[in-house]
Amino acid sequence: MENQEFKNLLQNIIASYEARLKIVGGIIENTHKTLDEFRAKREEVSVSLREALAKSANLRKKDFDGMIGEILNVQTGKEENIKKMLAEFHQEEEGVLMKLKSLLEQGDNLKIKNFKKILARIKQEQEKRSKNISQGVDSEIEKMRQELGEMLAHFKEERDKMALEWQNVLSKINNH
Repeated sequence: MENQEFKNLLQNIIASYEARLKIVGGIIENTHKTLDEFRAKREEVSVSLREALAKSANLRKKDFDGMIGEILNVQTGKEENIKKMLAEFHQEEEGVLMKLKSLLEQGDNLKIKNFKKILARIKQEQEKRSKNISQGVDSEIEKMRQELGEMLAHFKEERDKMALEWQNVLSKINNH
C-alpha cells in the first residue's frame, strides 16, 4: 500500500470515528432527555400523590415526604451515575480519536502491520465499552422504574390500610 493511500485510509477512518463520536454525543443527549422526562414524570406523580394526601387524612404529609425523599435521593444518585458513565464513555471515545490522529501524525514511521493491530485493538475495546455502557444505562433506568413502581404500590398499600383503619374507627363510633 502506497504511503499516500495509507494516509487517505487513516484520514477516512478518523472522519468515520468523528462521525461516530457525534452519534455517541446524540445518544448521550437523548439519554439525558430521557432522564429529565423520567424525573418530570416522577415529580408529576409525587405532586399528584401529595394532592391526594391533602384531600385525605389517611396518611400524613410528613410520612409521604419522608417516603418520597428517600426514593428521590436514591433515584438522583442513579441519574448521576448514568450521567457519569456516559461522560466517561464519551471521554474514552474521544481518547480513541486522539490515538487515531496520532497515528496519522506518525505517517511514514507507522508500519501497516502495527496499524492493523492497533485498529483491531481499538475496535475490540470500542465494542466492549459500547456493550458495558449500554447494559449499565439500561440496568440503572430499569431499577429506577422498578423503584418508582414499588413506591407507588407501597403508598397505595399504606393508603388502603389507613382507609380501612379509619373505617373501623368510624364504624366503632357509629355503633356506640
